[in-house]
Amino acid sequence: MYTQKTEEKIKETARKLFTLKGYSSTTIREIARDSQVNIALVNYYFRSKENLFKIIMEESFEKLFSLIEPIINNKDTALESKIQSLVNHYLDFLLQFPDLPLFMLNEIKNNPKHLGLKINIKKKIKQSSLILQIRQANPEINPLHIIFNLLGMLVFPFIMKPVISSVNLLKDEEFRLIIHERKKLIPAWIKFILKIELSDNILNYNEKS
Repeated sequence: MYTQKTEEKIKETARKLFTLKGYSSTTIREIARDSQVNIALVNYYFRSKENLFKIIMEESFEKLFSLIEPIINNKDTALESKIQSLVNHYLDFLLQFPDLPLFMLNEIKNNPKHLGLKINIKKKIKQSSLILQIRQANPEINPLHIIFNLLGMLVFPFIMKPVISSVNLLKDEEFRLIIHERKKLIPAWIKFILKIELSDNILNYNEKS
């Protein structure tokens, strides 16, 4: 008799295969084989490979935000320490789920409100201690510039990883080493950006264009 344990086993097997081979190279047949179930059962639970991938990535994204939410809302942590901790957690998570950034881009393109609404990310970020501390560190800069730069620095290497792999620019171990080096570099870059002084309020985010 199949139970929820079977469903979780299928998801865990699929997660490993998606991480190892990527979405395109993973088949329902492989997922069923490695889960020791038949293809019909995988389709019964998840309907399609695309839907299975979507469920896994949504759960992964929610897990990620559950990790970083306590960090960005900790009022007792200095901004520099907060950013360092955020970078460490985020990069460790993306090394575990490297397909997540590409999935998110595809999901944003096809259904831009889906992920944001699911965890109410806009409200949680805007009301976070992190945003307040960024404003205090440099009132001239819209905090979203810092968030955009931070996310770009964290996510872009993983978006480019398929290209990097296809041209043999970096081996997997070399890529991981680069990511670990970025744990020190990204906070330093963000710290530098926060010190920028804007003459004549060039980027006054309260000013209407």
